[in-house]
Amino acid sequence: MSEYLDYLDSMLGSVYVYGAQGKELTAMTQAEAEDWIRRKETTLRPGYVTNKAKYDANAELAISLYRQRLAAGMRPIYATDCSGLVMNYLQNKKHLVEADHSAKDIYRLLCDIKYDSLDQLRPGDPVFYAKNGKPSGIGHVGTYLGGGIVEEAKNQREGVVLTALKDRPWNFAGHISLLDPYLVDEPVIFKLTSPRLRGFAVVDMQKALNSAGYTDDENKPLDADGVFGPRSAQAFGKLIKAHAAAPEPHVITICTEPLTVSIDGEEAQIK
Repeated sequence: MSEYLDYLDSMLGSVYVYGAQGKELTAMTQAEAEDWIRRKETTLRPGYVTNKAKYDANAELAISLYRQRLAAGMRPIYATDCSGLVMNYLQNKKHLVEADHSAKDIYRLLCDIKYDSLDQLRPGDPVFYAKNGKPSGIGHVGTYLGGGIVEEAKNQREGVVLTALKDRPWNFAGHISLLDPYLVDEPVIFKLTSPRLRGFAVVDMQKALNSAGYTDDENKPLDADGVFGPRSAQAFGKLIKAHAAAPEPHVITICTEPLTVSIDGEEAQIK
């Protein structure tokens, strides 16, 4: 999986907080984190005086989700908004841009390639929504992961989630060439580990195995849950047995889009 998509994987489940850019809430006490969320969503927010009830309610939704994440044992817990999810990587982690950008300006200034259709999307490309259907009205951004899936900081109630591209009203998309060095698909070595190997590459592999007809030992298709467990290993073993040049390969490496398996350095593309 590429470095940028790996970053996005690490941000899944984060709390949506207006104006946040990857702030680690678990670096503070719970009381400090909740106070910070409340201030970001209310008194530090433009237009708070005339939208007080709405923004107070948003703060409580974000705090409620933060408490749910704490109770579930999630660590670390980050806070971000939709543009902050993209800008945290570009600005804070990679220092590729100096100034913060809104969703509209990510499209206007950072997308050096602007697509005519969502059919042009590649993993890592941003997608945008404009309520008025014009670039000037863009107010939300997500990132296409491939396989019809988008990651987005959706709202204060849900936080950072995966959604189906077809189920959301995206009407603009583009490509940020600054990200190209961090979108190179790196080989993933699939094996049973503790903790389990997990991530978007595992989801892609599970879907590809299902499409190719490789099942677990009970002849059941895999759940595309992104966790490489025993059932995934069984199906993957069947694929390897069908394509291996040696009876006991030492290293099995897989890349996705397209699904490509290397067995002891010998590459076999699976169609």
